[in-house]
Amino acid sequence: MGKRLRPTVLVPACALAVLAVALLTHVLRNDAAAAKNPVVRRWPQNPYPVGSVWNPKAPLPAGVAVDPASSRYVSFWVSHLTTPMFVIGPWSVPVVTVTRGAPTYRVNIVPNGHAASNINRFGPVPIPRGTKPDPSSDGHLAILDYTRGVEWDMWQARYDSSTNTWTATCGVAFRFTQRASPHNICSANTAGFPAAAGLVTPEEIEIGRAHV
Repeated sequence: MGKRLRPTVLVPACALAVLAVALLTHVLRNDAAAAKNPVVRRWPQNPYPVGSVWNPKAPLPAGVAVDPASSRYVSFWVSHLTTPMFVIGPWSVPVVTVTRGAPTYRVNIVPNGHAASNINRFGPVPIPRGTKPDPSSDGHLAILDYTRGVEWDMWQARYDSSTNTWTATCGVAFRFTQRASPHNICSANTAGFPAAAGLVTPEEIEIGRAHV
């Protein structure tokens, strides 16, 4: 078994400064989009069970030691800000909450040579009208159903209005109680983590406290 690590805190001052600018840009762009897009909804709550890795029961206590290697980690991150290893851009993962009466779709997975996808494991996916994935080439999209406790994540998601169909290169469906996607499933990210987990939302920026 691996060595158990003590809870520590990293202090990436330079990285956080750059990240703050990126997040502000993201917020401003989405505020403008929200005025035109009725699908935009305020984040209702952290969907993951309290006490899970994605929803800690309590914040870190005061006086937690800073990791001795913090400076080295920060230097590495800052030196890689312009490489694919550490990407900061104007867009994050769009998160959509399922609303009553949302149309459902059987998402078509494009043959891609990656692992299998299970996006349709719970049946057709409810996707509110007007939903738009991340406009970058990644095309990320996370859909949360608080009633059923299910999350659907997609990578390179696309909607074809001429055929009223959704496609994706990878897609996964799992319950909020799952920490990650099943093994050998092509998820929305390489790690297989929930796409909505760990996001810093515009609402959290407004109140100055992130619950990630």
